[in-house]
Amino acid sequence: MNVTIIKSKITESAKENVILFLFIIPLATAFFLLINVYLLSIGFYDDINTVFDFDQAWFIETLGYSSYDWKIKTAHESPPLLIKHPFLYLYRLPCEIFQFFGISPEISVIFVCIIFHVGLIIVAYFIFFEILQCAFKASLMTLFMLCSSTFLVNGIVLDSYVLAGFWISCCYYLYIKSYNKPGLEVTWLKIFVYTMAIGTTTYLLLLILLLEVSLLTTKKNSLNNKDIYKYLISGIVRFLLIFGTLFFICYYQSIYELLSNPVEVIKRTLWSVVRPGEKQGLLSIMTTFLAHTFIAPFHHVVEIGPDNLMADFRSGRFSFIGYIGLGALMFLYIRAFIHRDSLLFIAAVWLVITMLFHVEYQDRGSLFLYTGHTMLASSIIIAFGFKGLPLKKVGLLAGLLIISIAYNNLNAIFYAIQSVYLV
Repeated sequence: MNVTIIKSKITESAKENVILFLFIIPLATAFFLLINVYLLSIGFYDDINTVFDFDQAWFIETLGYSSYDWKIKTAHESPPLLIKHPFLYLYRLPCEIFQFFGISPEISVIFVCIIFHVGLIIVAYFIFFEILQCAFKASLMTLFMLCSSTFLVNGIVLDSYVLAGFWISCCYYLYIKSYNKPGLEVTWLKIFVYTMAIGTTTYLLLLILLLEVSLLTTKKNSLNNKDIYKYLISGIVRFLLIFGTLFFICYYQSIYELLSNPVEVIKRTLWSVVRPGEKQGLLSIMTTFLAHTFIAPFHHVVEIGPDNLMADFRSGRFSFIGYIGLGALMFLYIRAFIHRDSLLFIAAVWLVITMLFHVEYQDRGSLFLYTGHTMLASSIIIAFGFKGLPLKKVGLLAGLLIISIAYNNLNAIFYAIQSVYLV
């Protein structure tokens, strides 16, 4: 009887989510695989800071090669500490599995990136389903996010953001599940996800603190102090155990060097946070995070050194299609806040925190690359903008948006790459 029920649920779920599994996932996988392999063949991944200030060559070398085999970066006998991405070396493990079967290091990295990027699509779909309570609407929202400029760039150029996006989506999904359950529960899975999120990008510690503060604030009236203390202590202990284990796996060869020269570690940490150079103003920051995340403007070429040009999305000018998309986007942003929901509140607060953080934290005035940290939060707000609209209106509005931004963004990204690199 139980087997029959399980089979029935699987069949029902497969039918309900057919657009995701039979259309969206194959489409995204094929698209990014073809683009990545093509860009690899023309040497695009041998450079850094050519588009959007991404370090694609360093990223691929870190995941694809041992530190003593590095050629683009300075080779090291033992892996040096990566302040902003301390667990990036862990992703070498799946890359090495692919290499074991004869796949090149670069293609192995591409495979791993696609797996995580598609993983983001899957988790985001179920987040949108929780918001919209309709598989078709969730599918449209997922396609909309897939066609956004940030999602496309992260899957094409390749840097740590393509990995971080997956863990961000997992953090949000676990928050939804925890919020809907009575009481508080610490699971090893939740702590592992939190650890990997922070280890992939240390900035995500702020997101996790925000999620947990929101959860505790929401549930504090139904719990006593003893339950809350137990939850916090259990979570912290498990986090330290997992973080310490993974840190040892990454840096067991370098631990003595790190402990013997703490001053250097502190200097590198401060350099990672306090960045010199030109800063963009608050208006540019808001435009980038609220608009450029979904709709790419005309690219802007920046001179970052002698005979060294970089294309970036900094312009406030859009194509005609882009301006139409902006109008629809503004409508959805405004409409979202007719709803009262903790997830919407969290997404909005995270967006504000990140924008304020990047008033100071910028390098060469580059901002667009950081939208990978807030893309899902912005998408969640847009999903609330669709919530409550009749199915036909959602289909029409989302359909037009998807087609228009896909055309606009692919053209904008292609011309940005072409402007500094002959494709």
